[in-house]
Amino acid sequence: MADIKWIKIATDIFDDEKIMLIEASGDDCYAIITVWFKLLCLAGKQNNGGIFMLNDKLAYNEEMLATIFRMKATTIRKALDMFEEFGMIERIEGVVSIPNWNKHQSLEKLEKQKKLRNDYMKKYMKAKRESEKAASKNNVNINVNANVTKMLTDVNSLEEDKEIEEEYKNKNPSSSKKECEGTTPTLDEVKLFFEEEEIKIDPIKFFNHYSSNGWKVGKDVINDWKSIARIWNNNFLKSKSKQEDQSKLEDWQKDYFENMMKEFDDNEE
Repeated sequence: MADIKWIKIATDIFDDEKIMLIEASGDDCYAIITVWFKLLCLAGKQNNGGIFMLNDKLAYNEEMLATIFRMKATTIRKALDMFEEFGMIERIEGVVSIPNWNKHQSLEKLEKQKKLRNDYMKKYMKAKRESEKAASKNNVNINVNANVTKMLTDVNSLEEDKEIEEEYKNKNPSSSKKECEGTTPTLDEVKLFFEEEEIKIDPIKFFNHYSSNGWKVGKDVINDWKSIARIWNNNFLKSKSKQEDQSKLEDWQKDYFENMMKEFDDNEE
């Protein structure tokens, strides 16, 4: 996922009670405030929902943050302890995250995703309430987490389609229909290419997907379907790696969505 080029900072941030308390905490107060701004910038650069992960399996620890922030580990440790006490960050099983990260996102990114996420949040909350109602009525244990996981998958899938389109267009400038004649592959050609390149996704699914829309990305005719296949494969491998690590973050995922629901309800009011 592309990084956020800038983050939203309120002009009255130094009037915030938490920042004022930090300023009054001692001689190293401005070093601690610097840590906070560096955390915000890192979160925007990673664009991972405010979760600080070096990769899919490794979370940033105090020593790693000290290295990349070029600061003392003792300062990082003191800052994180203070941020956690003030509710500015959360630490769950060693993973540091910023609650309600959306309020720190760039307005451009937030506006692009706002309608999509709000629509899915409404659907999620409706499904959750119906599940709870059914569980109460029938006295059965319904796994609401399945709805959460599906909702995350749906939202990420729609955003991923847009990213595939943007990535492809950056590598392959739009071509006219005439220039693209003869580039549409057969299913056998797709299967052979997938086998030679060791592409892990289903060639039939890939072929059917683009056959159904006339072999287009957005409004443009595809002039390099092999490039699209490689993008699909890279995204699939990333998704598979995340799924393998999903169980470790299941509890955090539930808490995160509950916080999103509360924030959404507050905004609706």
